Amino acid sequence: MKTKPAILSCLLGLGNLLACQPASALLIFQESFEGSNQYSVENGGQSGSDNFFAVVSNTSLNPGYTPAAVDGSNYFGGRDLNGFSSSAPHRVTFDEVDLRGYRDLSLSIALSAAASDIYEAGDSITLDFSSDGGNSFTVLDKFSGATGGARLSNGTDILGETLFDVSYLLPDTLSSLVFRLQIDTFLAGNEVALFDNFRVEGIAAAPEPKSVVLLGLGLIALRFAHARQPA
Repeated sequence: MKTKPAILSCLLGLGNLLACQPASALLIFQESFEGSNQYSVENGGQSGSDNFFAVVSNTSLNPGYTPAAVDGSNYFGGRDLNGFSSSAPHRVTFDEVDLRGYRDLSLSIALSAAASDIYEAGDSITLDFSSDGGNSFTVLDKFSGATGGARLSNGTDILGETLFDVSYLLPDTLSSLVFRLQIDTFLAGNEVALFDNFRVEGIAAAPEPKSVVLLGLGLIALRFAHARQPA
């Protein structure tokens, strides 16, 4: 049996096309405060509508401004943290994420704060993560004000009243992740920070279905090449 060279060429061309398709990042974990409750809160609470560390909906608490780019209807916020019966730290810890089988890992979270020079040096949002189930944490980033007052900034990005995505690459060596966000001080009535839509993404490290297709194409190509050889 003989096979035309054009068939073999098409098979190899299809294999090359599939091999060149980039792997897409997968959404491994998401918490957007819409009711899935994949997090825990330390020292949450509220008093009235403008003193709180809690989930904010369209009709309940008042952060003092209407943030843009909310994912869904709800987000989490802290305002005037000594205005209700609660002690520090004011912290949200997200559920542990299993990262086994993924590479090219990243996390993202949307942040917002009042767009005014009202935050002192002690006013801050700290982002940190743990790779040992929450026993120890590493600081990932910190947004803070300045002596004499300033907007919240990490030195590169300045927070405003639109929820702004910040993203960070994670080591591929992580097998699990616990991420938390902590708001410190914020003792004045107009000092507020909001956050929303925490996500962890990565690329599946296991072979994708196209790898099986490529293997099959390779075997077919070898068979046809062998069939074309003279006896």
